[in-house]
Amino acid sequence: MKIFVIFFFISFVQYQKLQAQKPENAWNILAKVKTVQQKHKTGSYEVAVPVFAPDLLLLNDKMIVLQGYMIPLQELRKQNYFVLSRYPFSLCYFCGAAGVETVIEINSREQIRFTEDKITLKGVLKLNPNNPDQLLYVLEKAELVR
Repeated sequence: MKIFVIFFFISFVQYQKLQAQKPENAWNILAKVKTVQQKHKTGSYEVAVPVFAPDLLLLNDKMIVLQGYMIPLQELRKQNYFVLSRYPFSLCYFCGAAGVETVIEINSREQIRFTEDKITLKGVLKLNPNNPDQLLYVLEKAELVR
């Protein structure tokens, strides 16, 4: 009986690791960021500066896969620059219902038609520790996974 319990526990741990690697759970890794308030270089106001967890830092410049919802930055046409949100528009960061770690800027190779359905993208993750005019995450060379 003890062997069965140990085997079950090891199998469960392995299953959890596999679940964490699924595309729809890649957001869990991106959630490993905190922000601290620091004075802007001008000294006139404060900005939120990200502090990325070590395992998140390892993903910088690496290919990742994410599932999420398009938030267009242009009219509802095909586009290659938009925001991908972990949550639908009504629950996203821009509506105040989620954190900044739940959105990522997308620069895609191809024009992607707007949809309200969940999509899957793969691309190269770029962490943004310095530019407060951009989101914390940018997905470069993004491609729609069909």
